[in-house]
Amino acid sequence: MSRPQFLIASSTTTLRAGARTADFLRDRRLLKTLSLLEARAADVPIPPTLLLLEPRLGILRAFAAAHGGTVMMRMDYSTLAAPKPLGGIALFTDFSRKRASAYLFAQNLFPLFHPNLDRFQDQYSAGLLLNTRSTGGRAEIVGPGFDASDLRLGASTPHESLSVDLATASVLTRSIISESGYEQQRSVRILTAKRFRAYTKFVNRTGRLLSSLDRLPGSSQSAAQPNIPPSYCPMPDITLSKLLDIGTRIRLQVLDRLPRSEEFVASLSFVPKRGWVLWDIYGAWYHR
Repeated sequence: MSRPQFLIASSTTTLRAGARTADFLRDRRLLKTLSLLEARAADVPIPPTLLLLEPRLGILRAFAAAHGGTVMMRMDYSTLAAPKPLGGIALFTDFSRKRASAYLFAQNLFPLFHPNLDRFQDQYSAGLLLNTRSTGGRAEIVGPGFDASDLRLGASTPHESLSVDLATASVLTRSIISESGYEQQRSVRILTAKRFRAYTKFVNRTGRLLSSLDRLPGSSQSAAQPNIPPSYCPMPDITLSKLLDIGTRIRLQVLDRLPRSEEFVASLSFVPKRGWVLWDIYGAWYHR
């Protein structure tokens, strides 16, 4: 198949990017996928995306083949009745994709697939706090080997915190983590990375997802040593400038297309050979 950039599939229909698809997602309150679709319409870079509403293994197999054979699985949902399983997992085979998808469907969760962008290869990740009533915003940033979910879940202290004015694309204040603070974060992250790689193997082997790495059997962790720099290098000005440009586009063209919220957070990663990639935008209505 050609490489689809945005696709939603159920047993009866296949939807591509467009106003009809946005209305469908809005009605179903599949807001993570909606935020990606509306961002794409505003030329904000997102990863190629496939959302399955029901098992469509042929479409999933073709999507995986078109994107190198391995995909990342996340999930979307209309309601969340139990702790959400950990996503962002690389799935390597048709067998693992089939079983993991079935596991999510059984919990009324919908598999959301992208090409496999390894979270431990991100050069920077950012959470952009945006306000619909002001051009002021805040950026929280972590460096290589960390990822956007660390910021969202409070798992890491930001390596940089900036207050910004999107109207002028200017930085008002900027603080950098201390060397000792970063070293502490790095030590914890190395252990987390090893456990997450073990979790990826667990999901590929069993098709089951867990809500916490603490639920891994025994003391599972990968022997592979993650490549996390010994010190933090602040984000280059050109990379930060591109991030603020994306933030401006999101604020002006995307937020009013999402359910009402005074504040929103956009989660992004700076990915090798791709640049900035948006993972989602969420407001006060977000449930995790």
